[in-house]
Amino acid sequence: MNGLNPQAETEEVKTFCPSCGVAVAPSDTQCHNCGSDLTAIDEDAPTINAIKQERKKDPRTTQKSSAKKEQTALIFVSVAMLLLFSVLGYQGLISGKKGFSLSGAAGAGAQPETQNPSVNSRAIQPNAPPPKVITDKSVLERIDVLKAQYEKETDKSKKRLAALALSEVFIENERLDLGGEWSIAAFEATDRNETKLLLRAANLYDDAKEHATAAQLYARYLELDPKNPDARVDYAICLLNQGLQREGVAEMRRVVDEHPTHQKAHLNLGILYAQIERWDEAKKLWQTARNLNPNNDAGKRAAELLERYGAQQ
Repeated sequence: MNGLNPQAETEEVKTFCPSCGVAVAPSDTQCHNCGSDLTAIDEDAPTINAIKQERKKDPRTTQKSSAKKEQTALIFVSVAMLLLFSVLGYQGLISGKKGFSLSGAAGAGAQPETQNPSVNSRAIQPNAPPPKVITDKSVLERIDVLKAQYEKETDKSKKRLAALALSEVFIENERLDLGGEWSIAAFEATDRNETKLLLRAANLYDDAKEHATAAQLYARYLELDPKNPDARVDYAICLLNQGLQREGVAEMRRVVDEHPTHQKAHLNLGILYAQIERWDEAKKLWQTARNLNPNNDAGKRAAELLERYGAQQ
């Protein structure tokens, strides 16, 4: 005899009746308490030994495990909330892709002679898609005729008109970059005197998301007309689109300093300051933008930003 208690040995492997929970022996085919069939008992049912082992666990270990799980869950929730706030905050501050346009918008002199809505919005934009290929035979024939007319014309006013006609054809066919190119040709035909055509070209390249070319044209135009605040706002945003934050902020700051009633410049500069958490300056600029005209889009946007981020310090 080994000195082991046979009763204890048997108890170690006892299982429970799945119906009433009473302990039964592995050899039992029927529960002595409720009469349930034990032949189909789950092999994974817990044994008394397993339960005892569970009870023997150090309660401090169990508490630590529970606390660790709780901490992990809290970290997960915190990270999720931070990501959500970041997305909402970014979309709220940089709203060029959806909703209100950040642009100061070009002046009336910069609009195409035939108005095209797709040419008028300027804002921080994603990279340009591949240029559209024009395949319509009638459109291509029209382009060839106008190009031939432009090349043979010696009268500058007629050359200007041919170039503008080509610009309009390309705008209608969603090639704003080529619309800008022919706007420059029209500008050159005026001996560079009709500066609004240069600004028109800058706007078209900007809307085509060719920001480097657009920035060069804006800078060239502003040398000729440095007091146009709308063009400078568009120039600033064009610089920002190239990642030139310092230069873009400087241009926007210049508009605010030289034109204290330019509403969109105040709004835009406030957004730029908010991005670097200069909240006091941002809120002052938004307050000015709101007070200048609380009823238009810029004023409403400024009020919205003040309400959303007014508590930031």
